[in-house]
Amino acid sequence: VEPSAKSYVRGETLRATSRGDFLFGAPMSGAKIRTTVGRSRTYFAPPGSEGFSTDDEDYGRENDSVTPNSNQLGTYTRALGKDGTDGVEQVLELPGLVGAEVVDVESEVEDFTRQTVASRASAIVHPGEFYLGVRTPENESFVRAKASVHPEVIALTPTGAKQPGVSVSVSLVKRPSILVHCRDGS
Repeated sequence: VEPSAKSYVRGETLRATSRGDFLFGAPMSGAKIRTTVGRSRTYFAPPGSEGFSTDDEDYGRENDSVTPNSNQLGTYTRALGKDGTDGVEQVLELPGLVGAEVVDVESEVEDFTRQTVASRASAIVHPGEFYLGVRTPENESFVRAKASVHPEVIALTPTGAKQPGVSVSVSLVKRPSILVHCRDGS
């Protein structure tokens, strides 16, 4: 299985080609092929984003509309072409996407003796053209009550190139937290 790219942006179309050859190298023309395309969450941080938070993990934990851990996007059962190949296309709409995901393409080819061989390839899907990173002074996750917060924001492409001039609106969410210390170890 060979996807046309190693990474995509949500909304683009994944194209992948699968090939079946006999042991002696001839194409497996007309052989049955079953291809499955699935998605699952993954972690991704662009190069140069060290010290910045670039994912929506905290938001996702409290939001019911985010992607489940994994699910299937499509299954295709066909016959290989005369050249022993088959191609699939899958629009990567990915509803509920809040961070990077991995799309897996797995093809299983069955020969005339009903023996099968499978292959798998993956590509990463980015939620947009660039990632936003947020960093608080000294990377403090907690701020004292009534203290001012001045976060630093950066926009980076998936390859780590800075995106100057990006207009950003930042909303900080107040989440009260109580920390309890026990002296007797219980």
